[in-house]
Amino acid sequence: MILDTRNVSLAFKTIAVVDDNAEFCLLLKRFLEAKGYDISVFSSSADFINKSCTAFDLVLLDLYMPDPDGVAVIRHLASVDYGGAVLLMSGEDQGVLRAAMELAKAQRLEKIAAINKPFPLENLSLLVHALLQTVVFKAQANTGEWQPVAEDVFAAIELQQLQLYYQPKIVLADNTLAGFEALLRWHHPEHGLVMPDNFIPLAEQSTELMQLLTDEVVRLAILQLTEWHRQGQQVQLSINLSMLNLEALDFPEQLEQKLRAAQLSPGQLLLEITESALMSDVASALDILLRLRMKGFGLSIDDFGTGYSSLSQLHRIPFSELKVDRSFVMTMLQSHESRTIVETCIQLAKRLGLQVVAEGVESQAILAQLLVMGCDIGQGYFWSKPILAKDTQAWLLRQ
Repeated sequence: MILDTRNVSLAFKTIAVVDDNAEFCLLLKRFLEAKGYDISVFSSSADFINKSCTAFDLVLLDLYMPDPDGVAVIRHLASVDYGGAVLLMSGEDQGVLRAAMELAKAQRLEKIAAINKPFPLENLSLLVHALLQTVVFKAQANTGEWQPVAEDVFAAIELQQLQLYYQPKIVLADNTLAGFEALLRWHHPEHGLVMPDNFIPLAEQSTELMQLLTDEVVRLAILQLTEWHRQGQQVQLSINLSMLNLEALDFPEQLEQKLRAAQLSPGQLLLEITESALMSDVASALDILLRLRMKGFGLSIDDFGTGYSSLSQLHRIPFSELKVDRSFVMTMLQSHESRTIVETCIQLAKRLGLQVVAEGVESQAILAQLLVMGCDIGQGYFWSKPILAKDTQAWLLRQ
């Protein structure tokens, strides 16, 4: 079953509009209120800063505000550990807008997007909806103050509290299923659904813990692949690897042995490594990555475009897939720079013989543009949020 994201409940839908143009604020207020959102308007950034920023799930911020400017507001949001989303607006130099996004990300404001003025209101609506979804699902998952420690993660593995969710990857040319990406979640008996951002960084501080966590992900992935195989479905599954996994020289052999023992082929597993992680020590990992590829495992470079030595990585490592980062895909209709980056990534992947996946596909308009650009596969809330294993059967039956 295709999940229609337009029907997602927006229980957390308070929006602050911070812009010194009164007429523009009134226009946005009327438009967004008609969409069902609760809107507060601030014509002064000082007034907004003096307000409890954490009361809002989304901030629409004009970067060129009178003193204090939008950069000061970004700094303030970071200082109060703002957990909502931010949509930057500007009619000035797009390079400045892009740099402001990078500044926000550097200060751990990760749910961030940008839009150039003037813009069609429906384009704004799509971005607002997409950003609010990330806030909604995170808030529904874990709203408490509990912060796990390494011992808690060890216990979660031992007690088998970890679970994989699956997000479909769709062949754009014919809307068929290309596979699933497995996304790790922690179902804690007291604290509910804990998202990976709250425990993966802990695991990455210890090679031993990261290896145990990866072993559990592999175990769960093999169980699911075996179940699909039993149903007569040959499905490719993507899992994420840490660079810590690539410190053990016998990792390729161990992984291959586990799949062969389950009567599965390495080609059914695609291993995703983020570009930023690869920057740390490519030379030591190349031995392992090369042997993984030679054994038939797919290798994907994830979050492409967000690192600093992308072409070097593509040249040195035998990737089979390139994933364009969602931050560019989600904003490609509003930002000329984002659209150019997405198109360039697709053309580069094609020339290198790589399959290209666009993450963050949120609308029919984005899908249409990706088709024109020649993108192979899409992934995003336009088709489905990450779903439980039992819900994947509906997808497989459609094939």
